[in-house]
Amino acid sequence: MKRIFIVLATIAFAGCGSKPKPDEIVSMDKLPAVVREAAEKALPDVKFQHAVKIQVDGKTAYEVRGKSQKGKIREAEVSETGELLETE
Repeated sequence: MKRIFIVLATIAFAGCGSKPKPDEIVSMDKLPAVVREAAEKALPDVKFQHAVKIQVDGKTAYEVRGKSQKGKIREAEVSETGELLETE
């Protein structure tokens, strides 16, 4: 039993020494055109205000955020190649 606890504790703490890279805020004028176009196509009633550069499954993507005409915060997650990954 003690051996199992030691193995589990070692696995749990194995990655604790490294810090994750912080997400990068990207202004709309610096956002790749294919990303902006995909977000605007997916959520046409949203006025996008900024984006956050993120990593999804080891690949670069962007969370593009803005407000709808009704004032609701909306978000489109788009890959750097312009593929729509998710909307909220």
